[in-house]
Amino acid sequence: MKKSGIMLMVMLWSTMVMAAEKEFKAALKNSPENQLVLNLDQSDLMIEGYNGNEVLIKVEGDFKEIPERAQGLTPLSRSQDNTGVGLSMKQEGNTLYLQKAIQGRIKITMKVPMEVAVKVQEKNYMDKTTYTLKGLQGDLEINAKAASLKLEEISGPVVAKTVSGDIYCAFRDMKDKANLLHCTTGSLEVLMPEQSAVNLKIRSFNGEVYTDFQIDTEVKEAGVSAFFNLYNFRGTINGGGATLDLQSMESDIYLRKVKQ
Repeated sequence: MKKSGIMLMVMLWSTMVMAAEKEFKAALKNSPENQLVLNLDQSDLMIEGYNGNEVLIKVEGDFKEIPERAQGLTPLSRSQDNTGVGLSMKQEGNTLYLQKAIQGRIKITMKVPMEVAVKVQEKNYMDKTTYTLKGLQGDLEINAKAASLKLEEISGPVVAKTVSGDIYCAFRDMKDKANLLHCTTGSLEVLMPEQSAVNLKIRSFNGEVYTDFQIDTEVKEAGVSAFFNLYNFRGTINGGGATLDLQSMESDIYLRKVKQ
């Protein structure tokens, strides 16, 4: 009897989990001319690039039914959920907009055409979350408050900022464009191919910078190397090329070669 009760509890739990997962897809051609814009809060996000022409979305969360007394009414605090997965969607020209449309914390898993530009905006500091983006080749722009950012197999260019989270960014290759990675209190780790040609800018108030790259430095004052001025460091790697602007105000910065 006890064993049957445990099995019933497991079955009920599985049903609840399945009921909390919803899926949706939207057309978006795999082109750098197109853009996906996300406006989120209290959301863990996983985006993976793929060679397709649709945005495939799965959302896990607590999908609460509208109270009976609220039937026919519209909540003022959120956009309308017109996708059935807790997101509000709008298409304008070549841009697809998605915004969180339910209360509470959710987990969003997406497969996105790899060449489109992706922009992510975190609206507030309500929860400590993680944004993971992998295998994307288009422009990336991420503005986070509390979220930590994990960027893998990225071609860039990348503009990524977070206030209280960490940043990890692994470049597959470095396009000859500007890249900016800034965090305020968190640590910053950047990996890139050994042959990357980079114009390097680094700023850190209270942290150290560690690297296995050979960096040619600019001398700002007579007889004083830029290595001793991490508040305004300038240098080049492999003769210079793409701009790489790194900043962590309170923690350390790690710049390392991708292991072959």
